[in-house]
Amino acid sequence: MTFESHLFASALGALVPSFMLILQMEKQWARELPPQCSGVLDSAFWLLPDAIFPHLECLGVVGRALYVDFYAFDLILFPLIYSTALLGVLRRLWPDRQLVWTLPVLAASCDVVENVSILKLLRLFPERWETLENVVSVTTRTKWVAVLSAIAFVVAGVLKLMAGRADTTSTKSGKGE
Repeated sequence: MTFESHLFASALGALVPSFMLILQMEKQWARELPPQCSGVLDSAFWLLPDAIFPHLECLGVVGRALYVDFYAFDLILFPLIYSTALLGVLRRLWPDRQLVWTLPVLAASCDVVENVSILKLLRLFPERWETLENVVSVTTRTKWVAVLSAIAFVVAGVLKLMAGRADTTSTKSGKGE
């Protein structure tokens, strides 16, 4: 096995526990925060810049502290895990399409910039930095477009693989008659 294969296997193995950790954190937020602001900003698909400051305000001191704790994991580690897993799958399904491989890298890069920006906004609060709110909005949108595009390529690759196997099976059964 190559280093890339080991890295891919590690990322796949870490993916489910990572999602479980995020779900646990979200359950804690649901228990401790008002319902209108118990979600994570970067989970909104089309996050608008005007929604960021009111969300941080709604969190209160406890919620903002929980957010900072969350970013201890989500800052770099989670983007690294999901992007490595997605990249490994895309490299296997689309071996000759290197441009497709850039989608997880773009998503992770945007995710890290978004996370650092949100942390900076949390540190500055109650001061407001509208330019950084715009950065968070754009990087969140770009991240989600890249992630969903990568997932669409995974689905298309699996369907292509299944169709290729079905053609091989029907060709073999046709020759056997």
